[in-house]
Amino acid sequence: MRWWLAPLLSAVAWSPIRGGLRPTPPPVGDSVDDCAACHPAQTEQWRRSRHGTASSNAMFRASWGRDPDGWCLGCHEPLVRGQEALIGAAAAPGHDRAATGVGEGVSCAVCHLEDGLILTSGEPTARAREAHAVRVVPDLGDAMCARCHEFPFQNHTPKGPFTLGDEPAQATFSEWKMSSAAARGERCASCHLPDGDHDFVGAHRGDLWKGLLKVSVSADGGDATVTLRGALPHAVPTGDPFRRLELRLCGDSRCRDVVGVAEFRKVYAPDATTWRLRSDTTLPAGDASSTRRTVAISAPPVAWELWLMYGERVLEPGLPAAEVGRRVDAGSF
Repeated sequence: MRWWLAPLLSAVAWSPIRGGLRPTPPPVGDSVDDCAACHPAQTEQWRRSRHGTASSNAMFRASWGRDPDGWCLGCHEPLVRGQEALIGAAAAPGHDRAATGVGEGVSCAVCHLEDGLILTSGEPTARAREAHAVRVVPDLGDAMCARCHEFPFQNHTPKGPFTLGDEPAQATFSEWKMSSAAARGERCASCHLPDGDHDFVGAHRGDLWKGLLKVSVSADGGDATVTLRGALPHAVPTGDPFRRLELRLCGDSRCRDVVGVAEFRKVYAPDATTWRLRSDTTLPAGDASSTRRTVAISAPPVAWELWLMYGERVLEPGLPAAEVGRRVDAGSF
């Protein structure tokens, strides 16, 4: 069993599928190429997803180049074989050696292969049972999402071995679990794998944002009050602690003259042991949630643009525009 799955899957109800049309299905490899022949559509979707480029996209490579912390590979390159491609044969959690190659990121095997069995959340077809031994995990999607979208910050200790603190670095799974959407039975996959689409629809997909957030702005002298409203099953932005929403208030219709910027984000600061949340202006999960900021303006705004910024500011100058951020909405007054 992979080291990171043990605590998660111990709490999951397993339902093994035994037998099948072949008494001994052939062994399954852990390379994406092993899956592609029978699952070409899902493989192609995965290749263009952020899971498929988890260890090769420009944001990760820039972050790794600045701080090559092997702890990150637990989510960005979970399989040891892939870690070996990145940092050499001595791959292990806690490495801090420089990356030298590219693995497969969050590949098919990360979520669907365990102890030689293919994991699935639904009842397998006869053809699937013929092709390989299958195990049904009803909450497979939730368990796998929680592994990398719910974890604490590291403590200020050497990176090998590292220790973890008690302050959440990402809490997307908890945000969803406490939401009314979860109570209604809406799972992570409901939005992020619609109809089994392995593009893993997420923050980097512009079509995901359409109509999700409502913006209102009122100006009074040298200040503007900005309010975001929405109805989402987790906070916005969620995930990476560097993410932020920027509402840019503009003095012209094309937004070339920015007269004020309101940020919506979590801000952390170090203490003696780990990192601590100091402020939170993200939009909370909920059916009718809102968050408000007051921002100084240099002139009356006539338009606005809402941008999602993905990573650390210090990395932005060296990144392609698509990796820096995305305009998710715009409007005028």
